[in-house]
Amino acid sequence: HGRCSLLKSGRMRRHPRSTKRIPDLIRLFIVTKNYKDLEQTFDFLSQIDGQEDIIMTNVAAGLVVCGKHYLRKGDKPAALNMLSKAAGAAGKKTKILLEALQTLYEAKLFDEASEILKKVPEDVRNSLDFQILWLEGVNLREPAMSVLKACHDLLQRNVLAPRVFEIMLSRSVETG
Repeated sequence: HGRCSLLKSGRMRRHPRSTKRIPDLIRLFIVTKNYKDLEQTFDFLSQIDGQEDIIMTNVAAGLVVCGKHYLRKGDKPAALNMLSKAAGAAGKKTKILLEALQTLYEAKLFDEASEILKKVPEDVRNSLDFQILWLEGVNLREPAMSVLKACHDLLQRNVLAPRVFEIMLSRSVETG
């Protein structure tokens, strides 16, 4: 693919200002559905030390888009690969991590989401957004009593978000 020639040729190393164009390149890959090029760009950039956060954030967001595309096409292994790479590249960018995990939950890939969640930094995992996302996953796959216990555990830890109460009330109705 000629589009990656700038990256592959090593000219990126000699001209650091070229990296400012990476977000544009990623958007181009997504618009033109060149997901393989995006993956190659990620693989290349991840080998270079000291990448700017904004570049890796853009790449991680692009990888989530790729993962969603592969899920729609039914290519689960490629989707999991992209979403796992996205989570790794996102670092502490909560929005990207949440999007990757939410995509897996929606596809009912709970075990895979749990594996990715284990790789998320603990301080991010303990954030309110992640606690709610975790509860959403439990709510989708567990029986009512397990969900109620999870809600109770969150409330005990002072996670007092409205969504916790919504899930608790809706699942309480099921238990009679």
